Amino acid sequence: MGIPVIVVGEIASLPDIRPIVGEGKADAISMSRPFVIEPGIVKKFQEGKQDRSKCIQCNFCVIAAETGPLRCYHGKLKE
Repeated sequence: MGIPVIVVGEIASLPDIRPIVGEGKADAISMSRPFVIEPGIVKKFQEGKQDRSKCIQCNFCVIAAETGPLRCYHGKLKE
């Protein structure tokens, strides 16, 4: 029994996820920011409705969360 490995860092598309998990390079993928904009992203992947997240990795969701609600700001910090 080994230690589970979770990959972190801007991996948010099935073409990137499949070889990592499918070939046993990691046990799981962390997708924190994609879940902010699309909480149901895994279901969409499973149903074949999309193969990548709409997240643009701008990180403004994290910056703005210091003073307001955690949500996607699509590259624009709140005023």
